[in-house]
Amino acid sequence: MDGQRVFYREAGPADAPVLLLLHGYPTSSSMFRHLIPALADRGAPIGWRLALRRPAAVTAIISQNGNAYDDGFVPGSWAGPWAYASDPGPETEAPIREVFGLDAARWQYVTGVAEPDLTFGRDGATAFARDLPDAEIHLIDGGHFLLESALDTVVGYLRGFLGRTTAAA
Repeated sequence: MDGQRVFYREAGPADAPVLLLLHGYPTSSSMFRHLIPALADRGAPIGWRLALRRPAAVTAIISQNGNAYDDGFVPGSWAGPWAYASDPGPETEAPIREVFGLDAARWQYVTGVAEPDLTFGRDGATAFARDLPDAEIHLIDGGHFLLESALDTVVGYLRGFLGRTTAAA
């Protein structure tokens, strides 16, 4: 993608509308492994930047835990990153490195299915309505890895949304 190497998963016809699924963790495409085939008949931080670079290429955005607002950060989970952002150095760097370690990945996949989401709160979702009054916001009980516990519900919402937005594009 414009000289950048990006891992991606794809399914469906090559001429179908492109659906960019945003999530923030490096292993996040695993989260979409069941969703992609369910939507293939229809055709988070990095993703947001890609969309901003080429907004004309974006018909719609679907974000699950693709937080874009301070409102969505659960304070206890973000103390380390915030400390590093305000004062980068060896003391504040160690907690950041832990976020991308094996123990953190295990925590995400074990604790992430719990409700409430301990990483991003519901206020991050509802904040979209401030800038996008017509945004469709669906809050579904299920925690950070919602597709593991409520795939059918999510697929229903997504198919309806894609039917409305891609038909108008």
